[in-house]
Amino acid sequence: MLVQWQRTINLVAPSTLPDLWHRHFADSAQLLAYAPAGALAWIDFGSGAGFPGLVLAIMLRERPGARVTLVESDSRKAAFLREVARRTGAPVDIRAERAEKLSTQAKVTATDVITARALASLESLLALSRPWFGANTRALFLKGRDAGREIEEARGCWQFDCRREPSLTDAEASVLVRQPEGRRRQDHYGHQPWHGTGRHRRARPRHRPRSAGERLDRARGNARGPRTHDLRRAGR
Repeated sequence: MLVQWQRTINLVAPSTLPDLWHRHFADSAQLLAYAPAGALAWIDFGSGAGFPGLVLAIMLRERPGARVTLVESDSRKAAFLREVARRTGAPVDIRAERAEKLSTQAKVTATDVITARALASLESLLALSRPWFGANTRALFLKGRDAGREIEEARGCWQFDCRREPSLTDAEASVLVRQPEGRRRQDHYGHQPWHGTGRHRRARPRHRPRSAGERLDRARGNARGPRTHDLRRAGR
């Protein structure tokens, strides 16, 4: 069916057609092993031709209550997903809109598993998936050879725990697994870092906390001239 639709819609890279099972189906299916046992609520961003979300939904058909939301903004690809779901009986809900719009229009609730494949950088994925994270949500992101660099870049904006697992289908690829709750780290201010519960902030500069007097001066604003502690530092 994919090959048939590929003639009119670019569902996958043409060069991968001779090896569809290994490059796409098996690559997607491996994520099920990293999901929490009994996970029911799934959401897949940028589902495209159904990798990995639709493949996982087909695998979850026999799990009572399991449901996978497929988010795909391309209406033609969404139509393909609907047809495959109809023929296979996959338990899916298909949203033909951008994930950013979905988070503002629909009532957002935490989900069990979030997946994505070849969609965006890890930094962008963390921001995109933030509204769906709960205390026990697990994110599974399929990444290529630049996974290590993406992790380092994402840590410039996010504090998070994840582990990097080798892909079963590509020696240069990885599965990034956002760790379940368990380890709690605190920064030097005593704040909890981001664990997938919605905190997105830049790292704080490492300087000493302001005193009560300095905070009061700051609250009064700059309208009255230099602040008290600035004058003291200047020797006035």
